[in-house]
Amino acid sequence: MNRAEQALQIACVEWADRAAFPEFVWQSSRWLAPPVKIGEFLHHVPNGGARTPAEGGIFKAMGVRAGYPDLALDLAIVDGEMFWPGWRCEMKAPGEKMRPNQQLRAEQLMRAGYVFDTADTFEQFQAKLYEYLARGTPWYRGLRAG
Repeated sequence: MNRAEQALQIACVEWADRAAFPEFVWQSSRWLAPPVKIGEFLHHVPNGGARTPAEGGIFKAMGVRAGYPDLALDLAIVDGEMFWPGWRCEMKAPGEKMRPNQQLRAEQLMRAGYVFDTADTFEQFQAKLYEYLARGTPWYRGLRAG
């Protein structure tokens, strides 16, 4: 991951850590009402970066998978019969394209029902995240008594 991409991703995660879910979300799902932050459901997948062969082997054994997107929002959305288990976003520095293994992983995730996007600006990241949230109502299993 290059420095421009790192800076973009850090800005997006810092924003998510401060940002409450938009009103259109928490009006339909009170459990996501402020003070719940978007960042509580967003995380980075540490797949990139240069490592020694030993570190690479350890990370691979731990489950690191080539081409997996940088950010994952683990919040399912439902709208009638439609169900999306989560949102994945590959961050790119302006002008950069996805590598073939990233394109393959994106196709696999979309076939599995996930929404996959790429973003190369903060505004694009935020808009695409909000588009995902606007697809329906966040799904909440709820807690059973006893």
